[in-house]
Amino acid sequence: MTIRREPHTVLQAIGRALVHAAYHAGQGLYVARLVRQGEWRYVTVPPGQSERFRAEGGKYLRPQGGTARPAPGRRDDGGGGG
Repeated sequence: MTIRREPHTVLQAIGRALVHAAYHAGQGLYVARLVRQGEWRYVTVPPGQSERFRAEGGKYLRPQGGTARPAPGRRDDGGGGG
């Protein structure tokens, strides 16, 4: 298989495509953070919050005693559909 005039195995081509897609996903997240600025909610540990994360035992996805809240502007009807 040839990509940009370079020979690749199928496995190399798949790896290249995955890396390329991940790169563009990162670009999209970067732009989204710029657009939303103060409204951005991190899925993982926000910058500067590592100590708090460790102190809480790694419970950053769900508040204690509750469930994860839906993203702003979205409702959680429990349907699970898209």
